[in-house]
Amino acid sequence: MATTEDELLLLEQIFDAEDAHEMLPDFASFHGMLTAAAMDPLQPDVETVWQIVMDEVPNAAQPGAQVKTITAKLLQEIKDELFSEDALALPFDIDDTETVDDEMSWCCGFMEWAMVREDDWFAEHEAEVAELLLPVQAGSGLFDDEPDMQALKEDGNLWHHLRAQIPDVLTDLYLLLNVPTNKGGKAKRH
Repeated sequence: MATTEDELLLLEQIFDAEDAHEMLPDFASFHGMLTAAAMDPLQPDVETVWQIVMDEVPNAAQPGAQVKTITAKLLQEIKDELFSEDALALPFDIDDTETVDDEMSWCCGFMEWAMVREDDWFAEHEAEVAELLLPVQAGSGLFDDEPDMQALKEDGNLWHHLRAQIPDVLTDLYLLLNVPTNKGGKAKRH
């Protein structure tokens, strides 16, 4: 059963509230973290997701059962979209300059999860994971000070092309981290 508009609105109200703690991620960042959790090779449960999301928020209260249920539904939806190899619905439009803050926030949330779970993500396919993460790293702005990223950013067309790859690399990354390989090293679908 798909997450309803009302359920998504409730999550947005929690994460984007004016009085939310400054360390609480906004909704776009939460969605990025949830997307990364959906492809995590250890397939964390909702409790683990919330522990990582709330890790930086001092004295954070645990979300209620309704919020956890909505989170579980959204997490499963993201997994289903990734497994189907369809383009993932993201809470921003790469071509829309009005949503660039949401894109950056989503990418930051995704990268935060990937860095927290770095040992698991890079254990088997380090070079491939690093390559697939490049568009998300570019979109996050977290690595803008690095010389290689600065060089990419100077070429506006290349920079846009790199960020436009985000939906496609998410599916590739999911399959790399979660689909067993056959003896030839190629991912096989069941």
